[in-house]
Amino acid sequence: SGDWSADVCSSDLFPSHDIDTVAIQKAIDASLEVYIPAGNYIVAGTATYGLLLRENSKITGSGIDSTRLVKSQNNGASFGLLHADSGASGTKLDGITIKDLQCDGLVATLGFSEFQHLISLNGVKNSLIQNVKLKGFRGDGVYIGSSTTGGAERHNENITITECVFDGVNKDNRNGISVIDCDGFEVSNCYFKSCSKSTMPGAVDIEPDAQAFHVVSNIKIINNKFYDIGGNVGAIAVFIPTAAYTTQPKGFLIQGNYINSCASAGVFFAYNASGGITNSTQDLAVKIDSNTVISSNRPFNIPNAKDVVVSNNSFLESVSEALISYNTTENVLDVKLEKNLFSKCGATGGNGLGVFTCSRVLFDGNTFSDCGSGTPGAANAVDFNTGTSSYVSFVNNVFTSPTGKTQVAIQKEAGHTLTVSTNSFFNNVVGTLSNAFTSEFNDAVEQSYSPVVTGSTTSGSGTYSVQYGRWRRIGKIVYFRVKLAVNSGHSGTGMIQVGLPTLAVAAPNNEETICSVNVDGVTSSGGQFGTINPALVVGGLGAIRCYHSATGTVGQTLIPAGAFTVWASGFYQAA
Repeated sequence: SGDWSADVCSSDLFPSHDIDTVAIQKAIDASLEVYIPAGNYIVAGTATYGLLLRENSKITGSGIDSTRLVKSQNNGASFGLLHADSGASGTKLDGITIKDLQCDGLVATLGFSEFQHLISLNGVKNSLIQNVKLKGFRGDGVYIGSSTTGGAERHNENITITECVFDGVNKDNRNGISVIDCDGFEVSNCYFKSCSKSTMPGAVDIEPDAQAFHVVSNIKIINNKFYDIGGNVGAIAVFIPTAAYTTQPKGFLIQGNYINSCASAGVFFAYNASGGITNSTQDLAVKIDSNTVISSNRPFNIPNAKDVVVSNNSFLESVSEALISYNTTENVLDVKLEKNLFSKCGATGGNGLGVFTCSRVLFDGNTFSDCGSGTPGAANAVDFNTGTSSYVSFVNNVFTSPTGKTQVAIQKEAGHTLTVSTNSFFNNVVGTLSNAFTSEFNDAVEQSYSPVVTGSTTSGSGTYSVQYGRWRRIGKIVYFRVKLAVNSGHSGTGMIQVGLPTLAVAAPNNEETICSVNVDGVTSSGGQFGTINPALVVGGLGAIRCYHSATGTVGQTLIPAGAFTVWASGFYQAA
């Protein structure tokens, strides 16, 4: 009875520090608190696990480099050197703690084995792993799952992994941490190095198995360091496969991490919702904040998501571009990129950031410096690639090229469709760089359009030797200027009407706004002017009506039989 004390353990249970599985298991079965003194302990266990933990088990060693549990070569199909399984979907083992020791899987000797994990927790809650070194894992360093049987239902809640070291030794392992099911998971202040085989995801992989019962919510990955990470997804990877989840995934905080040298993306997030990301998709509440990603393949990759904030990060010296969405089969909605630094990104890939199919994306206060390879066609800070975008806003961003690597601030490829009427571009600094981004709300670049003339009685049509229209929208006010040279023989009759670049706001009582108009080639006895009438339809939009004045009267300027030229300029409130 009572706890197994340090003295009892060291003097009675572990005299040889040799093949110690039975002795340690007896201690765990007899006491809730087990202390394992300094030394090397070989753990063989059963065909499916090494040491079996129970509710409120507290396993403590004498230090991260002092107490070393080594996974035996004879432990063929083990899901955990230290293993816990509640045995039922509605049961959680409470209060498991593992501290101050090392678990070693001998990957350098035994090689990769996907399910040879070091710590495996299935159906637990309020668990803590602290100051533990997970070294040479052949599968995962820590596996948070749903038992060793495929399709079995277990749920995990409130698991913290902190101040631990994950040393994959030779990048011939699965992941440092895999989370299949957990509501309330935190990994903080840990160090990851040399993790993950090239065919496996990465150091931290949040990835349910497409089972509707799996829960992945309230995930925090904060203040960790990652170095020399392999894998084919990301150093930090969140991949939610398609399933009709009973509990929708939500709440992902990736904050304050340092990632140096990663074979894939620094941060990856994808939610493969059935039917794609739409307005009806639940907000995922993803925040990627204050991280540093340096010398990785991509800074980040977000192919499918809704409700993502990427803020205050430093993305430095990447090989390829960061990605928002990818190709036409993926989509993101409601993404904010705020106060990030992109420096020397896309040195080989060509761009700092690639944008594909998306809607409601805000770029606010970011700096893009020397992004791209410097080669024409591969030297864009932001590149809108294949797909369609809408409601994209650039505000307060700075685009610089101190060594000439960037040639285009924002590029639009031929395969991308910008929805100009929904986009905005304000208070950005592009210097001498070109900018192909087009937007209706714009304080820097005038847009062009092709105005037309119709008649007020019969619309008709004409041919033009000059058809020039320019406009700029600032806030709700549209400024425009037009020149139309109409050849003789316009078939319309009645007053001259000229199409606007955008819809004008409907005015009370159909009030019309005065603008400047001059028509050459017509007869008028007084000065000329125009009015903007939103109720008219010319090319689907409102129109300018042309008038002239005489003593005490106002007359309509009619379409003449011969050629005529219209100049117009002014402003109006957009609809």
